[in-house]
Amino acid sequence: MRLAAANEAVLHAEQLAQEASRTLAAADHAYRQALAQGVDNDSLDRHRTWIDTQRSRLAVRTRDCADRRLAAHEASQNAMQARRRMRMLEKLRERALKRHLADIRLREAREADTLAVLKHARRAIEEGH
Repeated sequence: MRLAAANEAVLHAEQLAQEASRTLAAADHAYRQALAQGVDNDSLDRHRTWIDTQRSRLAVRTRDCADRRLAAHEASQNAMQARRRMRMLEKLRERALKRHLADIRLREAREADTLAVLKHARRAIEEGH
């Protein structure tokens, strides 16, 4: 997963977890109000069932959030590793280019030396005749 997408997924999962937490808190508050008002047992059972459902949803959202954070961490590690590999390849490319340019300079210097020797030999031959 790409790092930006993983970070967005973490933010989205955190928002869903916060929303589930708020819903659970509201369900708890409604249950306490129902207790204070002295409602019948069937209503209290429905509230408890609703609270259990909200706790389950919160647990799922919390696990999803942790999974997304782990995926984001892995994506971050992959991105750092890719950057390291890229820097290493760039350094290798630079070294290869420097070696190539040094080889070209050496070859040109040898060719210039050979040309100078040939010119000198030609002049020596021409002056000798």
